[in-house]
Amino acid sequence: MAWRISTDEDIKDLEMAVGMSEAEADSTGWRGTNEGSKLAGNASLWTDGALEDDPEFGISGFDCLAAGYRSIDASYGNRSGYAFLWSSTEYDSSGAWRRYLGYTHTDVCRRDYDRAGGFSVRCVRDTTTGEDSDADGTIYTDDYAGNDGKTYDGIKIGYQVWITENLKETKYEDGTNVPRIIDDTEWENDTDGARCEYGNDPENGDIYGFLYNWYAVDNVKELANPSGEPNTAPNSPSNPSPADGATGIATDTTLSVDVSDPDGDSMDVSFYNAFDDSLIGTDTGVASGGTASIAWSGLTYGATYNWYAVADDGSDTTQSSTWSFTTSALTGTITLDGTGVENAIIIGYNETTDTYLGKTTTDVNGDYSFSDVGVADDIIHISVQYDDGTKYGRVKTIQLG
Repeated sequence: MAWRISTDEDIKDLEMAVGMSEAEADSTGWRGTNEGSKLAGNASLWTDGALEDDPEFGISGFDCLAAGYRSIDASYGNRSGYAFLWSSTEYDSSGAWRRYLGYTHTDVCRRDYDRAGGFSVRCVRDTTTGEDSDADGTIYTDDYAGNDGKTYDGIKIGYQVWITENLKETKYEDGTNVPRIIDDTEWENDTDGARCEYGNDPENGDIYGFLYNWYAVDNVKELANPSGEPNTAPNSPSNPSPADGATGIATDTTLSVDVSDPDGDSMDVSFYNAFDDSLIGTDTGVASGGTASIAWSGLTYGATYNWYAVADDGSDTTQSSTWSFTTSALTGTITLDGTGVENAIIIGYNETTDTYLGKTTTDVNGDYSFSDVGVADDIIHISVQYDDGTKYGRVKTIQLG
């Protein structure tokens, strides 16, 4: 029961279900008798003419609206007069099949058009065995959930179920955005997939749905949600590292969590400092069942940190619990024999952490010391400077044990 953007064959089946012959459906140009009137809907949004004057106007329930188009030069036209519908079937290397209804016609036109054009889009699925015997016009409430989470009613026509309104999706199935392009030049040059509202007016999008170029229709990211089911939010990130309550953690550490998604979606996982909710970093494109990680550097010795992670599948987000860890405290006191170093200033430096330890002087025994200099394996340099400034140099290098 996979949902899809309607193919050229799907639309032929639709046309034949409302009365067009197979020979007419296979032909091009204006074909049929009053199938266009049957497929149209909402007369108040159509210009007066033969289409809505037909006594069978709107009887199919397909409810095709006069949404107009955006041309290859990015101009808009024919809202209230024409409805244009993309198929997902290419015509040649530059064009694809489309359909359109016109207010002066009761029939349906089948032609190709350049892929840069902006038209309406519908999703369709095949009926299930249990639905085959349902009457045409049967409405299945909230039958299709799009990639944004919006739900659409479905209507049975023949052996197909169609959504009853034009698509209004801002995202692909993988959660990435379908760019909204309003600039004319950008629209003309786009080959990646784009959407817009007629006249760049969001109110028209609410009424008529969006206009998509064919590059969005054909995008491998999928404009349709094949399952038709609402997105399920990711599971809460788990198995934190460092473990909750851990101590003795290095001041340069790596945070990690395990993530999974009920729908199998990949996720962007962001890590936050719970003290001020500031972003530490984001691991992108993590597969369901995988591990996300990010480096957190420059932490303070002997401090407790609280953090959490947020998994984002492109449609929904889930925040983890808040966890904590404590970094290693500065340890160790260096006491060294300063014999032979009179009237001198002793300078300490932790090379590992790039930390200045301060200055001290020798005591009455010629010794000197520094406290809280670092942790195990840190490299400490001790230098001496005489009062007259005539001599300065490193006298000792120590690795803390």
